[in-house]
Amino acid sequence: MSCGLVPAQISETLSRKSPFTLSWSHYVELLGIKDPEERSFYEIESANSGWNVRELKRQKASALYMPSKEVLQAKLIEWAQEEESRR
Repeated sequence: MSCGLVPAQISETLSRKSPFTLSWSHYVELLGIKDPEERSFYEIESANSGWNVRELKRQKASALYMPSKEVLQAKLIEWAQEEESRR
């Protein structure tokens, strides 16, 4: 059974519908970031700025991501609550 598409059309159709804007190597690099907000930040910046994987690594190493004071306070409270529940 054939749908009438030639291989080039199939490939083009699949690539247009892909929700992934970065390469596999980008996502492998991003998986090493434990904080979901930081990972999301670098994913969005990579896509918007057109970073290759080398640039993504460089930006991570330079600590480009800096959470806001509110985020840091919330994480500190969360950490304190986790420590309290362990006791």
